Amino acid sequence: MKIASGLIGTLLLIAANNVFAVSIVGDIALGTAIGASWTPADNTLATGGGITTANADGVVFNDGADASPIDEGLVTGAYGDYSGVALGTFVDFNDFVFDPLSAGTQLWTFDFGGNTYSFSMSTITIVSQTSNTVSLEGSGMASISGFDDTDGDFALTLNQSGQAFSFSSSASVVPVPPAVWLFGSGLLGLIKIARRRKVA
Repeated sequence: MKIASGLIGTLLLIAANNVFAVSIVGDIALGTAIGASWTPADNTLATGGGITTANADGVVFNDGADASPIDEGLVTGAYGDYSGVALGTFVDFNDFVFDPLSAGTQLWTFDFGGNTYSFSMSTITIVSQTSNTVSLEGSGMASISGFDDTDGDFALTLNQSGQAFSFSSSASVVPVPPAVWLFGSGLLGLIKIARRRKVA
């Protein structure tokens, strides 16, 4: 019975962590700032002859026309816990290598309303790579001041036409599966029955 009690305690601890964690739930979409662009790069983030959209394994983001030093991207959509962010807020995109990706690479960050927002990539998949576009998808970690870092999925599309790019991500807490709750409830019931039999 000690093992069963310990298991129940562990399950309740998992449940408590999920109840009290302040995870991010929401979506955000980012686009290219006016005058900003991206350049295909090789795996040392160098640019030059012979590097094309079709054979690149890295990306260099170039600032836009605005005087701000962090204006490669801007917020085009914000929902859930991102909904307080004003559309058009400038976003700082970081140059990165996608083949291979170094897990934990921060893709973008910005400040708004006294909070810092960012997204770091954990995994990446090249969905398609042609002479015109690079389409990337993967998983990562969404961060907002005052919230717990939360797992999220993302998509990044880089288009050679105008060297435009777009990003979208969705972050949400993973709930405890109902089967875990049922299993825990069943064990608790068995413990009570066993204790009644001992008393009788």
